[in-house]
Amino acid sequence: MYSYFVENELKQFLSSFGIEKISIRSGVDLGDDHEVLWGSCGIDDISEVTTCSLHTSLASKMQNGARSCGIVAGANIKEAIAGSEEYFTVVSSRTKDENDRYIFRDPDKGFYYTQYDFNWEKFLKSQPGTFLDQYGKVGFRVNENTQRDIENLRPIAELSKPYMKR
Repeated sequence: MYSYFVENELKQFLSSFGIEKISIRSGVDLGDDHEVLWGSCGIDDISEVTTCSLHTSLASKMQNGARSCGIVAGANIKEAIAGSEEYFTVVSSRTKDENDRYIFRDPDKGFYYTQYDFNWEKFLKSQPGTFLDQYGKVGFRVNENTQRDIENLRPIAELSKPYMKR
């Protein structure tokens, strides 16, 4: 959604002010609970939550290799999305450099972690609640269950105080 917003809505808005070039690059990855350390620092309402893990570090490295308004994702993200084959291609197929296939290698342990270009546009168009208008632009239907869905986040948010006020 963030990439869509920047590439479409924000770009159109800023071009009305004469700002023509805007883009972002994103790197995303996923680590299991036993692979990630969570930390919180600060006091009261002035704090932040952060992670420390191989996957946190790899996400920032993958961001560096993403195309303009593109997303590079780690193998764990690809594995977490059902039917993911149609949304992911190995980065080395874009760069034509086989060294770009793996974002991390540990030959001693036989660990090779693949990075993928994520076709977020195709993925977004396949999601429930999205549609294409007569000009081919993605639109979003508002779900009447949105408020209920937000309430489902309360137990998670309460664990991340001070972000959730009771």
